[in-house]
Amino acid sequence: MVTATVARREAGSILSEHECINRALSRFIRQVEERDGHWLWRAARFKPSGKYGGEYGYFYFRGRMVYAHRFAYEAFVGPIPDGLTIDHLCRQTLCANPDHLEAVPHIVNIQRGLSQRHTPVQGSKAGTCKHGHLWSLENSYIDIRGHFRCRQCQAERMRRVRARRTSDSDILSAREPVEAA
Repeated sequence: MVTATVARREAGSILSEHECINRALSRFIRQVEERDGHWLWRAARFKPSGKYGGEYGYFYFRGRMVYAHRFAYEAFVGPIPDGLTIDHLCRQTLCANPDHLEAVPHIVNIQRGLSQRHTPVQGSKAGTCKHGHLWSLENSYIDIRGHFRCRQCQAERMRRVRARRTSDSDILSAREPVEAA
């Protein structure tokens, strides 16, 4: 992780790459609270938009925001391979313990997270979607954001979209051409 010595200006002095990383590690360690084997982040937190997911710790390193768990993985384990994301094996998004982190493909991270939650069949009070369709493995899917969706509702939505497009094109073709002046 530490490459050749790179000069960096900070607080009026020139620091080597190694010194910059040591200072960042020192700041990082001060913001972690060890509890039940977790390294819980106590400083700045960020909650991404979306239905699922928790808060993630972050801090500034080399002038940009970095997630605390990603920094911990790179500092204590090594670089994150291209195409992989960091999965919290403990499912605690504020945990930065490198023993609880693993580099995996994004789809594996999503699948692991969803396996910890209720499936629509288990989680729905009535066993149906909001439009009354029964939840089943054949009638549901997980979209690219990790949300459960009803196949029947999606099919009905697409029928309405196609019908609207067809009626819009009929209206446009029925218009009389405007004569040029």
